[in-house]
Amino acid sequence: MMRVVTGYTVNKKTKKKVPKREIIGYARTKKEAGEKLFEYYQKGKFNPAMTFRDVYDLWSQSKFPNLAKPTIVTYSSSYRACSMIHDMVFADIKGPEIEFVLKQTGKNNSMIDKIMILLRQMYKYAIAHDICSRNYADTVNVKSNIKNSPSPNAKQRNRIKDEHIVIMWEKRENIYYQIILILIYTGLRISELLDLEKKDVHLNERYLDITKSKTAGGKRRVPICYKIYPLVEEWYNRYGNSEYLISMPNGEHFKYRNYYDSYFKPLMFDMDFDYTPHYCRHTFSSLMEAANVKEVLKQKVMGHVRTQSLTEKVYTHIEMDEMLEAVDKL
Repeated sequence: MMRVVTGYTVNKKTKKKVPKREIIGYARTKKEAGEKLFEYYQKGKFNPAMTFRDVYDLWSQSKFPNLAKPTIVTYSSSYRACSMIHDMVFADIKGPEIEFVLKQTGKNNSMIDKIMILLRQMYKYAIAHDICSRNYADTVNVKSNIKNSPSPNAKQRNRIKDEHIVIMWEKRENIYYQIILILIYTGLRISELLDLEKKDVHLNERYLDITKSKTAGGKRRVPICYKIYPLVEEWYNRYGNSEYLISMPNGEHFKYRNYYDSYFKPLMFDMDFDYTPHYCRHTFSSLMEAANVKEVLKQKVMGHVRTQSLTEKVYTHIEMDEMLEAVDKL
């Protein structure tokens, strides 16, 4: 854990100054943490805790009140198109990550231009507020590298390889590989899994109620594939002092940065894998397609279909049976 002193308060009894400390991020090793802290103090323009989502929220709060509604809608649409980097540390986002986002649009030049406008605005804001030190949006040659490039099969490129999934199953005694397998076979966003409370886990009926999601359509019911049922059950019973399905050993809620930096990245590093948690969601989609699951069912399980809120939905036994049958094909 990396902390910095942000100010002081005065102890009323002793009249002494007490430092106020803020957690600015996490690192895999003490050495790495020391290097990041050194950079933070030396440049004064590095905030390892601020994610892309955090910067967008701050920027939009200051920008949107002075904009027309159609412009706000355009910015919001561009932001959603950047979903694969929402949870990345903003200061870590450089040219390759931006190109990765742009290539997801295929050759949709209009959307590419809109995304670039948003990114330049956000970098301008981030630099002005000492969140990062360089505008990497201006380093991307959009015309030659993106607009004129052949449209890739993004779903296949951004999924976890089958042979790597096999390795993870072989290593499932490690409880943190279990988390990755749960993500792969449910299609959950990492934030949805970390926020999932035990009261919303229905083991007997084999489904999860997702009540906290970044989209309205994301509030949904997700079937538990029989392949990962033992893993979900094991996590459910692991820490009796926690209200969350996935939690830290002390039962506390996992923060994304803590999970990603201290648990997910070390596993990828040890196995020489180059994946992010969002690859799991692409992999689930790809596995569903390979199993010839109906597109409407796949979209519903993944939360892509805009429907009523979870409390307004009525799931019949037939519907749930159909969803369970679909994921059990994986």
